[in-house]
Amino acid sequence: MVCGNGGHGLQKLSAPGAAVLRAPQVIQKASASTDQVVLENYDDTNYGYLRLIVDANQLRIEYHPASDGAQTKTPDDFVTVDLATRKLVHYTANDLGMPAQARKIRQLRRGR
Repeated sequence: MVCGNGGHGLQKLSAPGAAVLRAPQVIQKASASTDQVVLENYDDTNYGYLRLIVDANQLRIEYHPASDGAQTKTPDDFVTVDLATRKLVHYTANDLGMPAQARKIRQLRRGR
């Protein structure tokens, strides 16, 4: 896994005095053999890190800027992929040791 702002000499994505790079920005157009690549978010001011959460069903990738400090745990950006279908999905968080309470909340969300 590669995170592009993880540790050495931050560089701006645009030249000094040039217009700020606006996101989203298509980096590579889709073709018969390649997927489209879009720069959706970026931070060329702060260092940061990725947090990966993987289980048998899902892969979640979170970006956390280091400038948030040790007490902030909410990611600035994230994506979750269903490993069976390879499609983007909503993340199913773990229950933190309270499975009955987590089950009840999930049932309420489903309207049961």
